[in-house]
Amino acid sequence: MKGVLIKLRRNHLLILFTLGFFITLGALLLEIDRQYFQTKKRLYINENWNTIFPLDKEKLTLKSRQILEASTPAQREQFKSELTKDITEILEGPLSIYSIKLVKQVDEHYVEVVSKTAPQKLKKCNTFKNCLFVRKFRGTADLMISSSTGKETLGRLLVLYTTPPDDKYIEQLTATYRYYSLIIFVVVGLIYFYILRFLLLPVKRVIGCLDKAKSQAPEIIASPGSYLERVYNNLSRDALLSRINHKLNAIASTTPLPELTKVYQQLPDVIIQLFNYPVVMFLELKKTNEEPYTIVTCFSNTDQKNDDLINAIKSQLIAMVQTSDIGSPERSLAFGSKLHYLNQQKCWWFVDIIHHTPEYDAIDCMVIVPAIQSEKELSEWDVETLRLIARQLRDGINAIELRRQSIFKEKSETNINLARRLGHDLTNIIATSKLDLLSIKNYLEADDQDTIRHPQKKELFRQALNGLLNNTRFLQEIVDIYNSFSFVKHPVYKKVNINQLLDEIVDVFQMAMSRNVNVSKNYQSDLPECVVEERLLKLALFNLLSNALEAVSSHQGSLAQKNTIDITTRHNPDNDEIYISVRDYGSGIRSPDGRLLRDSEINKIFLPGYTTKRDDGGEGLGLNWVWIIISEFHNGRITAENCPDGGAQFTLCLNRSVLAEKLSRQQNAMKISHSS
Repeated sequence: MKGVLIKLRRNHLLILFTLGFFITLGALLLEIDRQYFQTKKRLYINENWNTIFPLDKEKLTLKSRQILEASTPAQREQFKSELTKDITEILEGPLSIYSIKLVKQVDEHYVEVVSKTAPQKLKKCNTFKNCLFVRKFRGTADLMISSSTGKETLGRLLVLYTTPPDDKYIEQLTATYRYYSLIIFVVVGLIYFYILRFLLLPVKRVIGCLDKAKSQAPEIIASPGSYLERVYNNLSRDALLSRINHKLNAIASTTPLPELTKVYQQLPDVIIQLFNYPVVMFLELKKTNEEPYTIVTCFSNTDQKNDDLINAIKSQLIAMVQTSDIGSPERSLAFGSKLHYLNQQKCWWFVDIIHHTPEYDAIDCMVIVPAIQSEKELSEWDVETLRLIARQLRDGINAIELRRQSIFKEKSETNINLARRLGHDLTNIIATSKLDLLSIKNYLEADDQDTIRHPQKKELFRQALNGLLNNTRFLQEIVDIYNSFSFVKHPVYKKVNINQLLDEIVDVFQMAMSRNVNVSKNYQSDLPECVVEERLLKLALFNLLSNALEAVSSHQGSLAQKNTIDITTRHNPDNDEIYISVRDYGSGIRSPDGRLLRDSEINKIFLPGYTTKRDDGGEGLGLNWVWIIISEFHNGRITAENCPDGGAQFTLCLNRSVLAEKLSRQQNAMKISHSS
């Protein structure tokens, strides 16, 4: 029973449509029968009444008058008997009269006086030959019965008739209207078939596909026969192409960025799942000394039964490439994005170039077989779909390569800035260390008497020695901070006191400051501990402090607090988040042309390669590294803003609960590693 209900629910549109068709058709045919056919038949009978029904009207009228004018009941009964006998003879005769009634007018109403009916004549006279659909044709003839003087109407004689049998005209009329009914049936049927074929069934198929799309990728309708289905296919194709784009974007955003060979290994599964093609391949071709091009690698996801097909396509592809002389964009375009026919396998296959080196000494091709054992050539829409897939892949692969180049450039610039910053810091250390060493040398070269006469030299010696020790400690801290880059691949999380971590960073930072800048600490005293990657967080904070110092040092304004950097910590117990803010009183966050950035523009400063400096002389590791450390390694947030009273503020947001889960996963992974 449940299965029947499911089928009814699934096909309720077709059921309702079929019922509507038969109801509409039946209503039309009945309307034609009653309003047109029967009316015309009745009109014909009325016009030919005397011929069709040769009754003795005078006799019937006379006997009816006698009944109505009878003076005594006995006379009335006698006349009724005579009239009834005549009526019975008429009803039993061949005429299609099935009832005769004599009614007497009393006031404004009529009362039956004589009535005789032969109901079997309705079925006997109404046959297939003289009736269209309804076999209950009725008509009434009215004979007025007036008094002997003719001054008043006594009653009426009603003659009820049906279809006259064996009437050639009526039979011909029936055949004509039956032909008209057939035409109407065909016209209505075609109209409903058109609605069914090009509206209802497409709607049903589209609705079914939309229901499936709630839990899986959209499905393309094979052989669409309506405009609605074609529109749906276009929308589904766009959705599937966007999924390919999303997959490529996800690959492009991974760290580290995979090689193209790894990308090609993933793509066949993706395309087959989305478009349901039987064979999808990615081939890497390279030039060799012996051959113009050879297949280096091939990635596909097909059954072993298709191995012969794959090998045949490879052979045909190599022959095509070797004879095409690919070496320029024009020639590559002429080779790619084409359909080819494989005679031995009786199927079409599509090839396009996805990626190539600038000299075309290596090219990567995509090959798709839309259908196996099918000699039917693909439609323009199918070919367009294949070309759009190729273009989507080509754009995605190019985006991955551009990001690879961007990362390489960014790493190069980072290394340059890192070396410049490290050289700057080491230069300061070496310069101060030289002075301390010179003081120690002078002290050691002086004689004992001179040292006794000038006790302040001993104090200078002690200060120089402490300076060397501090420089050595500072040098180690600087090296530890810049070594944080090596921790990116193997982060280690642990629970730390954020206030203490900030104190350590500030102590090192104050050693590096070349001018008198005040660092104001506004710590929350009861700040709870938080799980962090201590080394990377130090690197991020050191970078923010360096940027703040540079902003304060380069500011030319007249603010009273221009030489101050504020560091603030606080905990929000509602969402269990810790906030670390670094505030400077410089000129604010500005574009390279010196314009103060709006709130909607500030987030772009965290993008790779973006700089707010007018030249390439900027130092530091870049705010993109800070964003990566906070967002990717700590699942946190970083925000920047221009303060109303001048300067800029950067705020780091760390969620303690999320980071605690990260530590728990790390500990579980270590346990599994140790147990294995």
